[in-house]
Amino acid sequence: MIIKVGFSWAKIERATVTEEGFLRDFLGYTVKGRMGASRVESLYFPKARIFPAGLANLVVRSARERGYSVEVSYRSLAYELDANHDLSSLWSHQKDGILTALKKERGIIQHATGTGKGTTISVLCKILRGKVLVVVTSRQLLKEMYERIQKWAGETPGRVGDGYKELTKRITVCCVPSLPKLPKSLLESFAAIIGDEVHGAAANSYWRPLMKCINAGIRLGFSGTPLNRADKRTLHIVGLFGEIIHKYTPEQAANDKVTAKATLRLVKCRIPPLLAERHAKDGNYVEWDKVALANNRVRNLKIGELLRSPSIPYPKILFVRTMHHQDVLKGQYGFSETAKVRYVNHKTPIDEIAKIKEGLENGTVEILISGPIFRQGVDMKRIATVINAAGGKATVDVIQKVGRGARRLQDDGTEKEDFLMIDFDDQGCGCDGQDHRSCEWLERHSRLRRAAYEKFGYKPMDFQ
Repeated sequence: MIIKVGFSWAKIERATVTEEGFLRDFLGYTVKGRMGASRVESLYFPKARIFPAGLANLVVRSARERGYSVEVSYRSLAYELDANHDLSSLWSHQKDGILTALKKERGIIQHATGTGKGTTISVLCKILRGKVLVVVTSRQLLKEMYERIQKWAGETPGRVGDGYKELTKRITVCCVPSLPKLPKSLLESFAAIIGDEVHGAAANSYWRPLMKCINAGIRLGFSGTPLNRADKRTLHIVGLFGEIIHKYTPEQAANDKVTAKATLRLVKCRIPPLLAERHAKDGNYVEWDKVALANNRVRNLKIGELLRSPSIPYPKILFVRTMHHQDVLKGQYGFSETAKVRYVNHKTPIDEIAKIKEGLENGTVEILISGPIFRQGVDMKRIATVINAAGGKATVDVIQKVGRGARRLQDDGTEKEDFLMIDFDDQGCGCDGQDHRSCEWLERHSRLRRAAYEKFGYKPMDFQ
């Protein structure tokens, strides 16, 4: 088998029928459809005889392990760091990540949440020659990355998304929803692409436009969480950016005093039997969510106790899953919006979010009740307590929420040594043998969250 690896695609120059069958199967994945149906697709495209270039090393290793003869050639920039770039002001993991990125030219940098990924990206933007595209996942991150690049790269980037369409700058920061709108000629002009929070890069709106950046020899992805997608669409992420080339774990960050140390406490909570019975026979995921989380009186009363308790340090951020849950807390549990209690969700204006963040930093905001919008990429340094009342099972969500409290260095120069992370040990109603699916759902998700915490070195203890 002969493989020629370009920047976006790897081309099969010669292969037997058996070898092409290996490529099709090895790069295959299952897509789940409606009504339980599924189909198998592959990232090997036999008509063009190509597959995503980031998968080349993985393909070559696996092919040779199976006894196939492989000749491979790579298109490389032979990139070197200019001598005039001083990295001495950075943490060692940031500097090592940058040097590794320039040497490898392609790959994923997996640095723990709260360890300055935004700064690392901004410094890379300054170092890299030619046009650079930085991809972010939300309008809030668009604003923050724009400001960081101004500070660390010393130039004003263009913005695409949230009403902006600035396409003439050397550095362009683009929100994922706006990627498909970028003209092909612009995508082909980029010499480097950098993706933030790339654990979501398997989405078509993310993946397909960036595969059109055929002249981007530098392809770097950043994430604070592992690539653990169960549907094998991790292949898309690796195909776009390459494999993990540098790691900096939460445990390393805490030991190095780069991040604050998390104290993890779990609050035991059962779903009320009557609610479980009401939804035992029917109901969909949305309804179960309302019953088990948003309308769970026992759980909400414990949330209220946590938010009101003076022994739990301020400022506090509470994560809920839905706006409905926010409305329930406002209307029934005495958490109306005030100067000290604020709410954010996808409808909150970006300028208002900035004011709320400022309030958290200066102490005028004591409690923030947030939907998913603040779960990743948002730099909030003074948060003393993080409460996850949103349930869920995804490792990505768990680790991202921990990261909201992990920022150590504060704006006034002082350091935060530790913070409190609170989650719920959700249990069923205790009605053994009855078909209470919402109970099973709660318990399973709770077990998976605990496993995610333990995987990253956090030691859960019961809340006292």
